Amino acid sequence: MNAWSIPRHRSFAHLTWAEIRDMPDKAHAVLVQPIGSTEQHGPHLPLLVDSAIGSAVLAAAMEQLGDDVPALALPPLHYGKSNEHLDFAGTISLEAGTLLAVLMETAASLHRAGFRRLALLNAHGGNRQVVEIAARDIHVRHPEMWVFPLFIWSAPVRAGLDLHAGDDETSLMLAIMPDAVRADAAVTEHPPATLMEGFPDGGIPFAWSSRDLTVSGVVGDARAASAAKGRGILEFQAARLAQEIRAIHAFKPG
Repeated sequence: MNAWSIPRHRSFAHLTWAEIRDMPDKAHAVLVQPIGSTEQHGPHLPLLVDSAIGSAVLAAAMEQLGDDVPALALPPLHYGKSNEHLDFAGTISLEAGTLLAVLMETAASLHRAGFRRLALLNAHGGNRQVVEIAARDIHVRHPEMWVFPLFIWSAPVRAGLDLHAGDDETSLMLAIMPDAVRADAAVTEHPPATLMEGFPDGGIPFAWSSRDLTVSGVVGDARAASAAKGRGILEFQAARLAQEIRAIHAFKPG
């Protein structure tokens, strides 16, 4: 089993249709939809980084849940809205409307089956606005279904600009998939000085593509990464996600 594999007893897709039909108290069970991407992550990391990290954090969080918290992981979405990276070979991107439709139709199927709590666990920054729109639109269309848009990186683990394929993501990959990291190809690259003052949180907001920020595909310091850092990040993010899943299970609307 990979370090980022979901425990079998927590996997929605490992159940039969009859087990789904007969599941007790489905209205309070928490379903978690991991949403990743297939996109460039510099010359040293594979295209599956976001999907692998999302699944690893979810798998570790699931291990921390007791039997009193019914939670299941849905099959991950390995494609997302990644058009900011299309200048780099290998990136596969969905249109915003396509991703929105996939999430809406997935939720409709789960609602039909009797589920009422859905966490959208996003691991790719480019998906974030679409996931938030989907959460609202799903709830409006199915008022009995409560949807929680979660983002793996909503709580930064350190200060500084480490936007893409830098220290954090490389460290996590060294912890969960070390054989997939080409450490000798890791680089350090930051956006041009002319953009640094206003990016990402200062100055006037502006739309950007990765080609505006980086030549290598890296925005950060991938050479500073270590497996030890990655294990610490994984532990931090998994503990936070486990707490969020418990809160969703205990959520009492109205």
